[in-house]
Amino acid sequence: MDRIAAAGLAAALALTPLAASAQPADSMTRSERIEKRTKGMEKRFERLDVDKDGVLTQEEAQAPLTKAFARMDKDGDGVLSAEEIKGLRAVAEKRLAKRGDDDRPRARKDRFDRADKDGDGKITRDEFLAQGLPWFRRADKDGDGKVTKAEFDALLEKMKSRAASRDGAAPKKASDRAGVGDAGDTDEDAD
Repeated sequence: MDRIAAAGLAAALALTPLAASAQPADSMTRSERIEKRTKGMEKRFERLDVDKDGVLTQEEAQAPLTKAFARMDKDGDGVLSAEEIKGLRAVAEKRLAKRGDDDRPRARKDRFDRADKDGDGKITRDEFLAQGLPWFRRADKDGDGKVTKAEFDALLEKMKSRAASRDGAAPKKASDRAGVGDAGDTDEDAD
């Protein structure tokens, strides 16, 4: 159970929960890493859109994070205490080391500390949820609290374009990838 809870926290605090890379991260270009990430994000959008209307509400997007928080909050007080965080951090670091990602905790600012906005050494449910959905806020261009498939696709294209410009390569569009997208994905331009 601790392993599941740590995985949930790591995923939620890593902006976008994604599958582990089969290749070491440093052997992949930025564009390759982003391409892999966006494919995972596309699958996640479909999974999170429980009513299959092509629109993610904030509640739909937060549902897995809410469940993960409840599993991690061992004493059920609505707050991740320093002790709970310490245990989750240890499990997450073991899991990352086993996967060969043992540099990741040192390479990024400690996400637990970033989540603790008020600096009290605890993470409330609201602090936890706020850290887990920055992609949602970036994708919701009109600020209506919902992310349409077109808004989501625009976010993914922007991510790929940035990575490609840093790598000096042309980004792959969703329509260029085999087995991804459908006719409904192309009826609106991303802007």
